[in-house]
Amino acid sequence: MKKVIIFLIVLTVLFFNSDSFATTGEGSKTFSPYFDMTLSEGAFIPSDGNFFSGGNINTQVGLLTKVNPSNSIFGLYNLRYSGPGFQP
Repeated sequence: MKKVIIFLIVLTVLFFNSDSFATTGEGSKTFSPYFDMTLSEGAFIPSDGNFFSGGNINTQVGLLTKVNPSNSIFGLYNLRYSGPGFQP
């Protein structure tokens, strides 16, 4: 019985070792996406008159491509909005 339990423990350790579920390293990625988004809103509220609100949205989308082990290309596209804010 002890031999069977030891055999099952060894089999479990070999089957569920740390390499069996590991992800690939950063060095082996060919494409790496990039995304960044910033949203800001401001308001001017005077004591008399109408209030004004303004908004800014800045979005960057990019892709890092590994051409060969020593060279990479990074492409970045920037989308910006600056204008009236969100109206209720």
